[in-house]
Amino acid sequence: MGANFAAHMISRRMSIAPFLLLAFLLVLLLRPGTLFAEGEATIVDNLDASPEKRFEVVNGPTPARTSASHPGYWATNYSSLPVVSSAETERVRWVCTTLPAGDYEVYVWWAAAATRSKSAPYVIKDGATELATVRVDQTINGGSWRLLGAYTFSAGQHTVELHNGGSATSGSTAVCADAVKFVSMGGATSTTTTTLATTTTTTSLPTTTTTSSTTTTSITTTTVPYSDSYEPDNSPADAKTIAAGQTQNRAIQGVGDVDWVQFTLPHVSDVVIETSGLAGDTELRLYGPDSSSTLVAYDDDSGAGNFSRIHVFNIPPGTYYIKCNEYGNNGTIAAYTLSLTVTPYVPDSYEPDSVPADAKTISDGQTQNRSIHAVGDADWAKFTLTLTSNVVIETGGVADDTDLWLYGPDDPSILIAYNDDTPPSLFSRISVRNLAPGTYYIKVGEHDNNDTILAYTLSLAVSPYFPDAYEPDNVPEDAKVISNGEVQNRSIHFLGDVDWAKFTVTQTTDAVIETAGVIGDTVMWLYGPNDPSTFIAYNDDTPPSNFSRISVSNLAPGTYYIKVSEYGNKDTIEPYTLSLSLPNMPTTTTTTTSSTTTTTTTPTSTTTTTLPAPASCIIDNMDVGEEKRFEVVKGPTPARTSASHPGYWATNYSSLPVVSGAETERVRWVCTTLPAGNYEVHVWWSAAASRSKSAPYVVKNGAIELDTVRLDQTSNGGSWQLLSIYTFDSGQHVVELHNGESKSTGSTAVCADAVKFVRVGD
Repeated sequence: MGANFAAHMISRRMSIAPFLLLAFLLVLLLRPGTLFAEGEATIVDNLDASPEKRFEVVNGPTPARTSASHPGYWATNYSSLPVVSSAETERVRWVCTTLPAGDYEVYVWWAAAATRSKSAPYVIKDGATELATVRVDQTINGGSWRLLGAYTFSAGQHTVELHNGGSATSGSTAVCADAVKFVSMGGATSTTTTTLATTTTTTSLPTTTTTSSTTTTSITTTTVPYSDSYEPDNSPADAKTIAAGQTQNRAIQGVGDVDWVQFTLPHVSDVVIETSGLAGDTELRLYGPDSSSTLVAYDDDSGAGNFSRIHVFNIPPGTYYIKCNEYGNNGTIAAYTLSLTVTPYVPDSYEPDSVPADAKTISDGQTQNRSIHAVGDADWAKFTLTLTSNVVIETGGVADDTDLWLYGPDDPSILIAYNDDTPPSLFSRISVRNLAPGTYYIKVGEHDNNDTILAYTLSLAVSPYFPDAYEPDNVPEDAKVISNGEVQNRSIHFLGDVDWAKFTVTQTTDAVIETAGVIGDTVMWLYGPNDPSTFIAYNDDTPPSNFSRISVSNLAPGTYYIKVSEYGNKDTIEPYTLSLSLPNMPTTTTTTTSSTTTTTTTPTSTTTTTLPAPASCIIDNMDVGEEKRFEVVKGPTPARTSASHPGYWATNYSSLPVVSGAETERVRWVCTTLPAGNYEVHVWWSAAASRSKSAPYVVKNGAIELDTVRLDQTSNGGSWQLLSIYTFDSGQHVVELHNGESKSTGSTAVCADAVKFVRVGD
């Protein structure tokens, strides 16, 4: 306006001294106005340090500045805060003290990277008053201004803070603190009145008279609206309707012109609003539902060129308002198009199924086509087992990320298993063994509940649990007899199943014990004589197969115990054979099949080797020595008792209270005297109905976590229960037990009693 006014004044050839004219123009162009025009912006960068606009530390150390790691930063660099999963440890802020009171859009800028937080918390404040907290995903959409929303500020109180509280997400290391922009949403005037001091000179002969006077000149500038076929539409009240699928030809041809448009959704829908044209730079805002001031989404340049595009998902029914203007409101757009695309919300055929009461049935062998059709949607399914069974539940698809839960039996609040990812995909898989009869509930959600999944599959596979003829044989007391020369048909019929067998020799003899089968991987132990805890020998594989074989010599008279399990307790073996040969004793060979039993007597011989007995260590909850000790990692010292429930090791047991969320207490058993090697890890508890069904034992090699095994402490108490076999460094044998997510129906405590390490053959 200043340049146009100057041209106007010069064209009138006003009699104004050149220096006064220049002074007037400078005052007009540079004077501090009381009005802040719509579209004017103030940017505060992480390098700013003046009192008027500054970036400063609120909490924690001064964050490092860098420009080397990731492009897309504002100005010359960016700062960063480390991510944390809980309460904040660092906070920074951007402050502007020169802006007048009013309504402002607040934008932020960051450099995107895969290591950025997906939950960076920006806190918008009017001075000390918190207006809103907006969390953004900094792994995407970097290198551009991103709208947080529109807010009302007092004069000079424009503040945005960024902290690292709860910012840790998968793969994240940093929260990026770069720049903030405040853009005024109004307050300009269309009329300017300027008072000019002028000097008029009148010349007369023979005398000269000089007269000075003051002249007031009023200049009024008016925005002349360009009337495309949808004008007038400069306010929400004048918004014209756009239909789904329609493209409208429009124009921004007056400075400050704004186009308002409206549409109505009868159903929850996905919506795309887009501008395009040959030349121009638009901004788009979407408001609603049923409100022209509640901002839903904003975009500047997501369309072609500098044009805008908004894509929103799962917005509810109602009337929505679109506002379109030229970026900065300081230019024109001779012609542009505005289009609207609406995709109605279409639930899959199993909806409604968002709560357990609406869970739809899935059958064994069935694959269901489903969708997470709304942000926050959850799909529930259910199945019923009439026999104890092994179950595999799986999701699949093209490129999405699911979470999967299994609950039951007969209760959708008792968690059995959870899975997020099954590499290399982000889809989920749960495999559980030995599920009791009953109804089970499956829950599927989108990971983080911040997106939709247009299509995924849910499948169920059930294999009935079939114990072999020697069950029950899961503890030494139930070990079944195997005779010299006998071959027994057995199975590891559920995850964690263990088979025990026993034999008796009356004279010193050698022994060969062997497992075999088509598919499977066994591990085998030999204990005795007359004591199922005295270790003699161990074997994993006998190449080229993964089945096990133990050959020992000079066994003294007595009873010996054989233990067989699947390697790692991660699968079943259906079936396998277990055979025994005592070459120095008369051989009675009994081969049992499903239809015949044949007995023969034959002499046999074999070459035998003797394996040295490994080291072992038992740590009780009473142990406090340096070599082996029970100690508190987190929380108070747990109470010791022997009064409540029998079946404890030694004189008593300790207990932790159950909790449904994050752990509050943790204890550990440590042994510092054992050498490096492979060890069985066993645990002991006293069982009770009030015990947790999900007690989490954490096996560690020093500080390195090797495995977490959750066990049902309502049963199988009063005996050693194998977690698995693990490799430890010297003196680094550690087992921890905590109470996180340990609460189950009727439970009150997690029992912390004893741990045993038993070295197995190397």
